[in-house]
Amino acid sequence: MPRPPFSLTDQQAGDIARGVAELEARIPFDARSHRPFVRAFIELIRDATGNLYSPTIYRRLLDAYAPTRRPSMTTLEAERARAGRVAPRSMSTSTGDGVPAAATLASPDELDNLRDVVADVIEDKLARVVQTVEYVQNAQLEFYQHQLEQAEQEVQALRARLATMGAELAAARQSAEQYRAEAQAGRETVERHLQSIEQLSKNADEMRKFALMGIDDARAETRQWKERCAQLEVLRHKDAQAMDTMRRAAFNAATSPSTRPPNR
Repeated sequence: MPRPPFSLTDQQAGDIARGVAELEARIPFDARSHRPFVRAFIELIRDATGNLYSPTIYRRLLDAYAPTRRPSMTTLEAERARAGRVAPRSMSTSTGDGVPAAATLASPDELDNLRDVVADVIEDKLARVVQTVEYVQNAQLEFYQHQLEQAEQEVQALRARLATMGAELAAARQSAEQYRAEAQAGRETVERHLQSIEQLSKNADEMRKFALMGIDDARAETRQWKERCAQLEVLRHKDAQAMDTMRRAAFNAATSPSTRPPNR
């Protein structure tokens, strides 16, 4: 059987409004501790309605009648539990036969109120559990989402780096191929130059041999001409001596009297 919705009569609403005004004037606002006001507010609601409610109901009533008071759910739960423990002692009286009233059976209305309180507490606990689970799940989801985004960013960075390295590798291979071709061409050029140098060396050796042979022939010919010149010089000297001898002999013959012709 579902619980009836929470509602207040006009008389109850008026009593609560007047009581809250008195509490606001009697208990100053303290951001560090809301317990005195919450404790008095729960007593005010119980005096006005005769019932205790769940922390969620008290939160709704505070939002409606005292919006400036924002206690935590922990404070509301603690003060609600305290009010539940204190209420039986404060409301207990003795019957005529000496049996405490707290030991008597509860009326159907009290059972309904107790059932409503228990249902509100269970609902509030379930709501808190659901909120906690949702918060944990959302936190885990945000964490995993953040990790996934970081992983995707790292993957994108790695892909970009890989693409850059691939382009650099392709450029390096192209440069290496070009350098290899240039080196091959240079090697062929060097080989041609070496062959040319070798051929020039051979030609130079042959020319040197030919020059040496020409020099030797020239030396031999010069030696022969020197010897012939020496021989001719000797012959010329002999001829000169013979010429001088003949000239002297002719001169002597010409000047000698025996050889002078007779006078006629």
